[in-house]
Amino acid sequence: MFQGYAVVPEEDSTSENSSIHFSCIGVILATTILSLELTKTSQLHRCETPPTRREWRSFWPHEKQNYIHAVQCLQGLPSQITNQGTLFDDFVYVHMWEGWKSHDAASFLPWHRAFLHIYEQTLAKKCHYRGSMPYWDWEVDWQNLANSSIWDPEEGFGGEGDPNSPLSPGDGHCLIDGPFKGAQRLYFNGEVNPHCLGRAFIHFETQQKGALSGFHFRPENMGMLKTASDFNKFREILEDAAHNALHWGIRGDFSSISAGNDPIFWLHHAQLDRLWWHWQQEDPKARETQYYGKAFNTSNDQHRQGTLDDKLSFLGLWEDIKVSEVMRTDSGLLCYRY
Repeated sequence: MFQGYAVVPEEDSTSENSSIHFSCIGVILATTILSLELTKTSQLHRCETPPTRREWRSFWPHEKQNYIHAVQCLQGLPSQITNQGTLFDDFVYVHMWEGWKSHDAASFLPWHRAFLHIYEQTLAKKCHYRGSMPYWDWEVDWQNLANSSIWDPEEGFGGEGDPNSPLSPGDGHCLIDGPFKGAQRLYFNGEVNPHCLGRAFIHFETQQKGALSGFHFRPENMGMLKTASDFNKFREILEDAAHNALHWGIRGDFSSISAGNDPIFWLHHAQLDRLWWHWQQEDPKARETQYYGKAFNTSNDQHRQGTLDDKLSFLGLWEDIKVSEVMRTDSGLLCYRY
């Protein structure tokens, strides 16, 4: 078994030689065990058959119910990083105080990709969610976003709030239907501000209430995004147009840096991540490492170019993650596709 190590005959052995002999065997055994453990750890992080993230409307009713129940479960678990609120509130807190730094910066896409991963893993580990992260493909709905089935009270996330009720933060109205009707939220726009979860659709071009603009989701505009020549151009178009348009239009909680209060936030950002993934797949060898632009939107980092070694922070909700670890969705840390 241990080639290269001579076994000294017993009759010729001294106690010293025996000690050396068994020490050698001990070293080899320890090395072998360590090697096996390292191999095992490596295999645990290998992504061989990544699950496919699916559009919400492709979910079976029981899959939708499982996801909704997991989110509701998260709303009932105690905070892990503050002394108030829930575990769901923790995600809002992290986005308010750390996520904002990635906006208008190179880190926008990798930070939110990692954030989605953390959310998905937490739903699974804490609330027994058995599926993958859903996304909302709003390209399908561009002609009438406000009437998308995503707002269905039974099959989706409920619609906008009661227009006759008092305004909630962000010019929203408390939700009156759907699985999150009556949900209470702790934070708004960087402050502790207990309130009801609210929405109030507005067409940001015509100012028509109850409507949402589909301009940035039109096929020709999405085509400009998908043919962007480099990472920074792609990120700018995606963030400034499609990303911002829905935040401005849905209003209420969704209009601020505490947008994670609204469960639709996660499906919206999964769609953004999906578009980035598809863009990367057009030239994976180049685009899965293509990363540049200002690192973070802070006074210390806005003049520094981002690098793949930059660390993405989540304020103790999760360990820091390097940008390089989330540039591929089958990296080992991540394991999914679209």
